[in-house]
Amino acid sequence: MSEPPGAPAQLVVRYQRGLGVAALVGGALLLVLGLGTGDVLNIVLGLILGGLGLGYALGAAVVWTATELQLKSPLGTTTRRYPVAGPADLRIDGNTLVHTPSGKKVVSLGFGLDRGDVARLREAVGGPGDGRPPSSSA
Repeated sequence: MSEPPGAPAQLVVRYQRGLGVAALVGGALLLVLGLGTGDVLNIVLGLILGGLGLGYALGAAVVWTATELQLKSPLGTTTRRYPVAGPADLRIDGNTLVHTPSGKKVVSLGFGLDRGDVARLREAVGGPGDGRPPSSSA
């Protein structure tokens, strides 16, 4: 059920880059403050916040491949996998992406996700159900 290594992603929904940049700036400020004062707590928090900021700025939240939908954390690890044969296996209820066969809510499509990527996902899920995931236009 899992993808072979190197299988291309068909559609990617990224995290909102503004949140990542804000976290990076906050982490850098905490790190500089910690290094300036010798406060280990600020150094550690600055490193953690900076790492999360990088994840938000560069990472993907949802990846739709030919056979599955993957939910990813800001650190890049896959937290959940849902088998998907095509667009008919997904639906959008308001701002929530739902896996139709299991009835489970996958992710909220509101705050924190890139609006353009969410719009492409809405178009793909609401588009014609030809059994194939959409091709990447990015």
